[in-house]
Amino acid sequence: MGPLVPEGIRLWRKPDQKWIDPSPLLEKSLDEFRILAGHHPMSLVFLPPPSDIEVCTDGSFVSMIAHSLLVCILENSSDCREIELSVESRGDYWTFTIDSKGDSVPADCLSTQRQPDSRNMSFVLGWKLTEELGGTISTFSSQGKSTRMVIRLRTSG
Repeated sequence: MGPLVPEGIRLWRKPDQKWIDPSPLLEKSLDEFRILAGHHPMSLVFLPPPSDIEVCTDGSFVSMIAHSLLVCILENSSDCREIELSVESRGDYWTFTIDSKGDSVPADCLSTQRQPDSRNMSFVLGWKLTEELGGTISTFSSQGKSTRMVIRLRTSG
């Protein structure tokens, strides 16, 4: 009997997961974002968790999620004055929250439906990566004032 998968075809594989502290990765993502946002006058604040946390996840996915959502804010809220990124652990789940102040991201840019002008591509990428890790993204927007994105992931993969 031959192989079940034809030669040359690669099967999708869940990302490698290991126990990590996500705080340094998220802080690094915010620091890297400073370079991208360099010409925008905004304050970038990182709020670490009150105590150390360890989660079983793929660190590169966590960084890509954070970066995609930060870019979504930068691309779609031109008057944003401040972005705050915070991390929390809650039982079987951990969250990181991105709060932007001074402007809001339009609702169509926080949609997972394809937009003709692709203004929501950064959000869709973050949402898809979060979904791959079995998590969710909740968004809250106060028109013209602020946007909050709460990314909720399982503590153990």
